[in-house]
Order: sequence, then C-alpha cells, then structure tokens
Amino acid sequence: MDVDSEHVVTQVQCDLVQTLQKLALSDAALEDSALSIKHLEEDKRCLERGLNWTRQKLQETEELYLQSKRCVHNLRSSLKQREVQETEGRTGRVRHLLGQLRAGGPRRGVGAQPSRSAAQRTKPKSSGYLAKPWRPT
Repeated sequence: MDVDSEHVVTQVQCDLVQTLQKLALSDAALEDSALSIKHLEEDKRCLERGLNWTRQKLQETEELYLQSKRCVHNLRSSLKQREVQETEGRTGRVRHLLGQLRAGGPRRGVGAQPSRSAAQRTKPKSSGYLAKPWRPT
C-alpha cells in the first residue's frame, strides 16, 4: 500500500472510532432518556392517584358542607317558627290581660284561686304526712 492509501485507511479508522464513540454516547443518552421517561410516567401515575383522592375528598367535603348548610337553614327556620309562636302566645296573653284591665280588673270565675298573701306564697306547704314524729303511747 502506498502512503496515501495508508493515510486514508488511518483517517477512516479514526473517523470510525469517533463515530463509535458518538454512538456509545448516544446510546447512553438514549438509555438515560428512557429511564427518565419511565420515572416520569411513574410520577404521573402517582400524581393522578393523588389527584383522584383529592377530588374524592373534595366531593365528600362539598357534600358535608351542603348537609351542614341545609341543617343550619332548618335550624334557623325552626328557631324563627318557635320565636313567632312564643311571640304570638305572649301577644295573646297581653291582649287578654289588657282586656281584663279595661273591663275592671281580673275576674274570678269558677275554679279561680283566691289570691294569697306574700307570706303564704313563700311559706312551703306541709303535706301533713309524718309532720310530727311517731311516738308509741
């Protein structure tokens, strides 16, 4: 072989070695990329599971919120209804008392209790049962 041929062969061999080195680097980069993609897909699945769990908890929380809101509404309605009934009851009693006052005072009908003095109202009633200790005679 002549010098030019050997030089061309040497040059081609060097080019081949460089190309093989680039190929090895490309293969390593491709393997790293494939591994990164695998990890990213796994991370994506974990994130999707977490997102689904969060969505489920959000839905449960929204349902509890709506139940609480209905309960508060019902309680407020019941309270308002009770206040109205109590107010109507008081209004009726006040009207009755006003009617009695206009008519000349409270009336004592059949079954009405006679008024008691302050001492009678505060003095406890004795039932008479074992009011005095029993002593044999």
